[in-house]
Amino acid sequence: MYAKGEAKNGVYVGFHDPVKQSELKAIKLDVPGAGTSTDVKLRRFGNGEVYAIIDKSKIFKIDVAAQKATDVSTGFYKDQPLLQAGVATVEFLYDNYGDGLAVMTNDGKSLFYYPLANKVYTKDEMNKAQEGFKTLLPNAKEQVYYTFSRSSSDFPDEKIQLLRIVYKENAGGPRWQVTGPSWGKDYQVRGSGIYVGNIPFKRY
Repeated sequence: MYAKGEAKNGVYVGFHDPVKQSELKAIKLDVPGAGTSTDVKLRRFGNGEVYAIIDKSKIFKIDVAAQKATDVSTGFYKDQPLLQAGVATVEFLYDNYGDGLAVMTNDGKSLFYYPLANKVYTKDEMNKAQEGFKTLLPNAKEQVYYTFSRSSSDFPDEKIQLLRIVYKENAGGPRWQVTGPSWGKDYQVRGSGIYVGNIPFKRY
């Protein structure tokens, strides 16, 4: 802990009591050379575990209940043969892609690691795994999320709606959650993509 009024240099994880609006504890992370420009990203995964990535290199697991932070950078990939060359950079994927990490290995491979599913994907493999029922992992469960629709250039008079979307949560693996969908026209002919006149279409 640091004394009240003491300057806090480095990267800290702070635990707060939202009711009393007071700090319970602050832990300084072991990040050599950390300063005001240090990049810190936090993410809570679907199983409730919280992780922090520092400067696209170090990964810390944040235990909220025990109020501690553990550097898991070295052991996080130990069961993955494709990552044994070592990790040069690591970043969280966008939330709607699922609980995954974009990894650049020391031997120059761009891969995607999903720790809850304990699986590594190439870009093509991840694209295939994100959509459809055939690629769902075992124990995929039905879940619900909500999103607002967006205005549509094809149907400008359509009202904005709050949508309830039922989907299969892919057991910690890749996913693609649609956010802000809008109505469009699916023309029933295929060609150059330039359509004039009374061309039939389906609304989608």
